[in-house]
Amino acid sequence: MSSRFRVVLTGEVLAGHDPEHVRSAAAQAFRLDAGQLDRLWGKRAVVKRDASEEEAMRFVARVRRLGLGAECEALAPPAETPAQIEPLAGKPGDDELFSLAAPAAPVQAAAPSAESITCPQCGEVQPKRTLCRKCGLDMPRYVAARAEADQVAREEKAFEREVVVAARSAGKPSVTETSVASASLLSFGFSGRLGRLGYLAGSIFGCVLFVLLLMLALKTGGKAFVGIGLLLSGIYGLRMMVVRLHDIGRGGWFLLLLLVPIVNLVLAIALYFVPGDEGTNDYGLQPFSSRGGAVLASIVAWLVVGAVFGKMLETPEDIRKLATMLRVERHGQAVQPKEEEDASYVPAAHYSAGNLVVMYSIESCAECDSMRHWLDKQDFGYVEHSVDADQAAAQQLGEKLKAIGYRGRVQLPVVEVNGVLLVNSPSPRKLHRHLRLASDA
Repeated sequence: MSSRFRVVLTGEVLAGHDPEHVRSAAAQAFRLDAGQLDRLWGKRAVVKRDASEEEAMRFVARVRRLGLGAECEALAPPAETPAQIEPLAGKPGDDELFSLAAPAAPVQAAAPSAESITCPQCGEVQPKRTLCRKCGLDMPRYVAARAEADQVAREEKAFEREVVVAARSAGKPSVTETSVASASLLSFGFSGRLGRLGYLAGSIFGCVLFVLLLMLALKTGGKAFVGIGLLLSGIYGLRMMVVRLHDIGRGGWFLLLLLVPIVNLVLAIALYFVPGDEGTNDYGLQPFSSRGGAVLASIVAWLVVGAVFGKMLETPEDIRKLATMLRVERHGQAVQPKEEEDASYVPAAHYSAGNLVVMYSIESCAECDSMRHWLDKQDFGYVEHSVDADQAAAQQLGEKLKAIGYRGRVQLPVVEVNGVLLVNSPSPRKLHRHLRLASDA
């Protein structure tokens, strides 16, 4: 009886095992690629050629734990080896369960002779010639054109890298980098990219632009400047959002989200925080990151313009003028406020003759004339003091203002209604709240 044995796979999956799981486990244990596994699967194959009986039985147990059928056979003379059993690649005596990992080295294709050429388009190997015999391509010219295009692309990328490195090593953006990557703040162009600090500076600058034109409208009385300010600041704001979207790899059409409630607010806020793409994207080079100076300059400009604008709105008359400027127009005519919202509107009322009303006024005062006209139409009498002609009246008004703790600038008329001093040209509606009606007398 032979003392040497071999282990043979039967090609079967043991009962109670999932074939797919067994296949995966066998590929991992035998370290076989897909092609080798396909040749092995479902066939009888020798996996260990020469071993003692103890080694062979131990090997069979290991294979069966994988779910594969295996058996131990005594070695027979080579002539008696069944023809249908296909031995796997490996050295005699190797443990193929772990030695089959290295697949056989691929057979190297014979290198084409020096007199042959391979078509770069269809891959046809043929005797050396100009036109491909299969696809008709002019092979030398095609190869030369492709090599030239690759060289140009490499040179362009190398140039871009050199520009960025040289500019940033100097601590400031170069002209080339700025024109290609960073969108200028003082522009209305929609190309290029803009970082988060640049977007912040541009947002502040857009507000400054609108306020400047609003100040010009107040100074000249021209409502057209308000419309121009809204138009320019609106276009500039959209432009800033587009170039900021470019920095994060999004196109300008992304702004259609502004038409969606809530989403538009989230988008506007997110643009201040979402970092831009590193390196180059579809919209150009990464913009130069240092924009702190632009942000500081924009903040200073906003503070200066805001202070001047505040000085222009010291009086209620200035505020009313501004409100008139900003009033939305419809069909070329200003929209008139509802009577209930008009400060001069007073509901029809019959006042008591016992109301005590004193008005302090000056000559050539439109507000004083309006108040006098309204008081003349009421059912009670009133007393009027002209503070520019009567020094005693002016002194009396000053004492009353001091008594109520008023220290600001005074705009006439000032009206005292039943002991209550109403300063800075009170509206008839405000007087109405302090007058007694005839039914209350």
